[in-house]
Amino acid sequence: MSRLTLRSDVPTLKLADTLAAAALLIQETQLGGLPILKQDKLVGTLLESDVEMLTDAGEKNLHRSISSFPLYAPITLDVNAHPYHAIALFGKIQHDFLPVVDKEMNYHGVVLRDDAMREFFERFHFSDDASLLEIEAPAQFRLSDLIRLLEQNETRVLSLSTRRSDENEDAQLITMQIQTRDAFRLQRTLERYGYCVTYNSHPSSAYEDDLAQKAQAFLRYLEM
Repeated sequence: MSRLTLRSDVPTLKLADTLAAAALLIQETQLGGLPILKQDKLVGTLLESDVEMLTDAGEKNLHRSISSFPLYAPITLDVNAHPYHAIALFGKIQHDFLPVVDKEMNYHGVVLRDDAMREFFERFHFSDDASLLEIEAPAQFRLSDLIRLLEQNETRVLSLSTRRSDENEDAQLITMQIQTRDAFRLQRTLERYGYCVTYNSHPSSAYEDDLAQKAQAFLRYLEM
């Protein structure tokens, strides 16, 4: 998680806490919920929507401990997960935090939505004349050959990262923030050289000006 801010200062709940106390803490933090810990292990999350449902079911619930209610498997982020996974998960949930755990469910802290989105924009240097491009290449491809091809096509690489493909163990995914005159023409060139373009934020020669639309397009891609 070195490329995302991991926060350890966000309050957590204990199984012995009453629903009333938990509701007050959730309201104060304004994250839409909080993690529930047993010692140092994550055992669940209590969301604002859960509190509302339990409160509507009867005022007596306010005085009951969290342990007396059913706990559902929380949506978590693995401590070794790629930052893209956080962005993808935040596109699917309403609350503004993701508990970070290891394989034994040891709790490491939380990633906040605002932090993740800010760092996403900073990492890819979003600007009006930039494009986001992801391509699939053989696992043993030469990065120097790819960079040379991009430069020959008047393309400037602003940032670049690689990761193994989840679907094809013999391939790597290369994600790039680039500046180029014609992203569509560049895509056609890359495909002629055997690279598979899996995402292009500017599939036509007409550029979008809205940065929020670029981020949302990438989130939709990650959710596929």
